[in-house]
Amino acid sequence: MLDLLHASDVDRDIAVGFIENLPFNSMYIQLGTDRLTGIEIHHAESGAHKLEGFYVLKYQADEKKGAPAILDFMFVGEPKAHCLDDSTHCFNLQFGGEHSQISIEDSISKGINKWRLCGSLGRGSGLPSEQAAKNMKALIALATKAILYINHGKYDRVVKDDLTAYSKTFSRITNPAKKSDAIRKGAGLYDRILIKPHVLPSNVPSSGEMMAQTERSIHWRRGHFRNQRYGEKLAFSKPVWIAPVLVNRELRAAESELVYPKDYKTAPPSFM
Repeated sequence: MLDLLHASDVDRDIAVGFIENLPFNSMYIQLGTDRLTGIEIHHAESGAHKLEGFYVLKYQADEKKGAPAILDFMFVGEPKAHCLDDSTHCFNLQFGGEHSQISIEDSISKGINKWRLCGSLGRGSGLPSEQAAKNMKALIALATKAILYINHGKYDRVVKDDLTAYSKTFSRITNPAKKSDAIRKGAGLYDRILIKPHVLPSNVPSSGEMMAQTERSIHWRRGHFRNQRYGEKLAFSKPVWIAPVLVNRELRAAESELVYPKDYKTAPPSFM
């Protein structure tokens, strides 16, 4: 699913305000066990880290009424030698008023330009500023697609309350030695919500393969987000995700019905 979102396009008429309404004001989105090798977080000393996930925090920039909202993103790279050997990059998007009306793409570009002007572009990554900007654009683009997908709601939610269940068991432990051991065992537990798409087409190629495809007679069309009209007189719009689809698949069926002439091979004549 993550690979499909990475390959998905976002129509330019989708305003960044559509990602403002998060299911939680503070959350961590983990990208599963399969990491995207094409999106990395760089550290000047430890090099490239695979993207593990990202934190999203929503808050008001000012307590005044009508003040713009801020979405803070912190991207976390997968640790290498030990748990502290990771890498993080931060970015934020602004909402409210005219900020919510511009497209997601323009909002990302505006944020990167601001990042560039304040002198923090590439700091700590060991990368030239333009390469750092390209990497950050890929990171924030994936994050906004993930939030769009979460907000569109057409998926199965599986609630896993591992930490809550373990805490109830832990509260009944009275022996100090056992309690200390229980704390150690429960350190890696947390409550989470697994997101699984309802239906996906089978045999979908990887994002790299889809992006490399040209318009052939039979080809995969990448997934994409687009605005869908709804409500009375179609007065409202909301982003929806269109899954990848195999285009011109009927040609494959038609080709299979063709009868091709057989190429008979004859043995050379033999002489007595």
